[in-house]
Amino acid sequence: MALAKSMVHRLFRKTGGLQLARYMNRRSLRIVMYHRFSGTLHSVRGLEQQCRHYRQCYSPISMTEAASRLSERRPLPDNALIVTVDDGHRDFCDIAWPIFSAYGIPVIVYLVTDFLDQRTWLWSDCIEYVMHATPRRTLELPIDAERRICLPLHTLTDREVAIRTVKHEAKRVSNERRIALLKDLVKGLGVEPGYTPPPEYAPLSWDQVRTLGGAGVEFGAHTRSHALLSKVEDDTQIQYEILGSQRRIESILDSPARHFCYPNGDVSERSETIVRRHFDSATTTIRGINRHDIIDRFHLERVGVDPESRYLLVEQYLAGVRIRSSDN
Repeated sequence: MALAKSMVHRLFRKTGGLQLARYMNRRSLRIVMYHRFSGTLHSVRGLEQQCRHYRQCYSPISMTEAASRLSERRPLPDNALIVTVDDGHRDFCDIAWPIFSAYGIPVIVYLVTDFLDQRTWLWSDCIEYVMHATPRRTLELPIDAERRICLPLHTLTDREVAIRTVKHEAKRVSNERRIALLKDLVKGLGVEPGYTPPPEYAPLSWDQVRTLGGAGVEFGAHTRSHALLSKVEDDTQIQYEILGSQRRIESILDSPARHFCYPNGDVSERSETIVRRHFDSATTTIRGINRHDIIDRFHLERVGVDPESRYLLVEQYLAGVRIRSSDN
């Protein structure tokens, strides 16, 4: 089945289907979403190949330019494309930015500010770390008062399945319960993650943010702790997460942080009201390209990409073929 699909993709490309789709969707806005970057040769070559594709087939622009044009109802360049990076890991500076810079591609990085302040891990990173580090062979974890899960941890595959399961469950409970869930996980697996993340999970430093900002990288707010905003019950806490992140970035860069990214694309009516009042744009994790006639700059859809993503699928998604899902 996979071989048949690959042949169809190649035939579609060879017969000009991608060029036609790209032309038909030329007035749409594509937003690419990255998270992490690996220094392996395969990953670096993959990112370089993607950047060549962005330059050859699209018009990369900054989020600020796009938001300004949309606000003023001015047309975007044909085949406009924005590159976004979520969270603020150090590997963006070490691995990705030199490549994006070499191809002249603007980038906006959405920062989880407590992560950069080294007050907390990203909770998803913490789950991964303790799951891989534990000597335990079974995970027993209470999800809430009525449910608990029991999962094997014998093999690497078992652990990857368990990581996905725990992340999924953590996204479903309240913010308060998610914090308690992580504490239960750490205690149950007998692994102390430490106060500072190890190098593979390290955040950007604020000095790196200043240097990257001077080189043209844009920075947007991504909350203080990567809380899922619809799961935060207190209105004051929602404001603290959103506006606290914005103000921290502005205090470091001494310039406005006018763009926001919803953690895990989690949008609520209360959070959206704050974002529309204090920002110029907001991105989600809904997978799609933004059609020119219905673009809402506070509900921007994106295409999740990894440097090791299959090139044919990246081409296809960005052209506007087979879109509509969710990337979390």
